[in-house]
Amino acid sequence: MHALKIAFRRVFVAALFSMLAVSLGMAQGTPAASHYTFTTFTVPGAVRLFVQSINSAGTVSGWFTDASGDSESFLRTADGTITTYVDPNNTGTPYNTAAYQINRSGIAAGGFFDTVRGAYSGFFYETSSGTFKTYNPKGTSVTIRGLNDKGNFCGIAYTSPLNITWNSFTNFGGTINYFSVNGSTQSFCAYLNDPGAAVGIYTSAGVAHGWLGNSTGPTSYIDYPGAASVLGNGPCGGLGAGTYALGINNHGAIVGHYFDSSYNQHGFTLDTSGNYHELNVPGAYQSSAAGINGQGVIVGNYNDSSCNSIGYIATPAVP
Repeated sequence: MHALKIAFRRVFVAALFSMLAVSLGMAQGTPAASHYTFTTFTVPGAVRLFVQSINSAGTVSGWFTDASGDSESFLRTADGTITTYVDPNNTGTPYNTAAYQINRSGIAAGGFFDTVRGAYSGFFYETSSGTFKTYNPKGTSVTIRGLNDKGNFCGIAYTSPLNITWNSFTNFGGTINYFSVNGSTQSFCAYLNDPGAAVGIYTSAGVAHGWLGNSTGPTSYIDYPGAASVLGNGPCGGLGAGTYALGINNHGAIVGHYFDSSYNQHGFTLDTSGNYHELNVPGAYQSSAAGINGQGVIVGNYNDSSCNSIGYIATPAVP
């Protein structure tokens, strides 16, 4: 590993954010409703936005693509200030730097395409010091997606041919474990909590399924009831089906998204009692959820009727 100073490409306060209050109806016939206040935001220049996580300080991490085809990462602090960045080792064009989970210490993890190695390398970005550390075990191509407050992490380990087959990996205290999930050649670990629980996805015939497990692999599987079981085209383009488990907090609450039988995308939460709750941003055309912190604040993105990508922060309302 080595550290490099970052040169910020631009810093700005998000020009657009709005507050929406909504009652969130629970799926599967549960009678109660959870109340959230939604804060929405955009990242200027983003054509597609991928909001990934939020830490206990309210800092949001994710990435986006712009009109030139570059993929860059961003941070949004609790006061609405957004900073975009590219790993300084990402010297090729178009840029391909994607950040995922950010932990309580303000360290964001992700991956970039290393043109020197011809492979993906993971990174840790220390937001307090503005330094990067690169993670690229010899002979591997990896992206880090999950990072907890203990410094354990997990993600995707690509195998040949690149981007067609990949497996999950975890690194707990320096012990690396690579594993496939349910015999799939396409799986990844998406998120870690401090107790060591991990969530991720695997695919079967192109259909996504979520999993819940630990440092050695899955212990159970997650499928939203009624999720599409055959690949189909979504309203905003692209093939999709099944269930994506993408975030878990220290209390064990899980978030993600699923595709219904019409291939509309919905966010969801899964509580520790095994109850699923659908999460749709009010007025959204499509919704997804990707991260949740210890306070139960959820982040993700949604599409409007024109399929524009917009980020959101869903904060539980005080009763």
